Amino acid sequence: MITETNDFDATLPFCYLAKRPRQPKRNMWWIKFVSPDSEHFLKSRSFFSLVVRPELCRILRRSVINFLQVENHQQPLLKNHSTSQTLNGVVYFATYYDTDNKIPVYSAYRFAGIKGCTRLNNWYIEPQLDDDKGGPNMATEGTIKDINLRGKHQALSKDYGNSGYDKGHLEPVFQAESQSCADATFTLTNAAPQDPSFNISEWKKLEGNNARYLKQCLDNNYSVFIVTGVVPGPEKTLKENVNVNVPSHFWTAYCCLDQNNRCQFSDGFIGENKKSTPNKMTVNDLETMLSGLYNVNHFKVFNVSE
Repeated sequence: MITETNDFDATLPFCYLAKRPRQPKRNMWWIKFVSPDSEHFLKSRSFFSLVVRPELCRILRRSVINFLQVENHQQPLLKNHSTSQTLNGVVYFATYYDTDNKIPVYSAYRFAGIKGCTRLNNWYIEPQLDDDKGGPNMATEGTIKDINLRGKHQALSKDYGNSGYDKGHLEPVFQAESQSCADATFTLTNAAPQDPSFNISEWKKLEGNNARYLKQCLDNNYSVFIVTGVVPGPEKTLKENVNVNVPSHFWTAYCCLDQNNRCQFSDGFIGENKKSTPNKMTVNDLETMLSGLYNVNHFKVFNVSE
């Protein structure tokens, strides 16, 4: 049974964008809030159910309020889209994507150890974000035949060209649970503009250190969940006439869940998107900091007992 409402309720675990009813030919999406048994997240539940509940619907709170009050229900709000990251029919992780800033809000995934995966040389996009007829699988940019639609709601590889920024993974190859999962991380909806001096230095070091540290959780038969996200920057884009936001911060948090759904180990990290060292802190402190950066009253990454 699908439970959904048009009213904002921060206690509901997920939000997604649904096609506006009775207007199938228009590229308009409404914000919906759904229960975790919704078919819209059925394939992605293993990344969230009982464990990871990023209440990132709260990020949209102010936008929703303005939408309801100012627009008086007459105009749609095109903002965010929840994506089950699917390659060749297999869902590997989940991403909450900002179609306005053309960057992900976060990616959530399970960690199963260091698998020694290799990197792809090309990047995918999500056809369904730009084309109503696009399928659920990530694919090459050429899959969208209409060049006027291609990149309308997501970043393209050419946007990064000569920009001075890397395509910074949220779920990284080093933490992927398999080679096919590593391949699936090469979708531009799982990447955001990252300063090269940050990406290849301190952030890469952090990804490796966390992966090695989390081995102790796997040795204890704990389930390891990771959420990695970005904070949109203040009106800074990749380059002129390219509407792809450059994040001000990258953040990540992990939780090791025991057999009784209790978090035994957790930490949070956040760093400015420049040559800097990420700060380590408790998840609670990270949530407090993100509340301020996202300008919301309350932000919660994990919904588990500690």
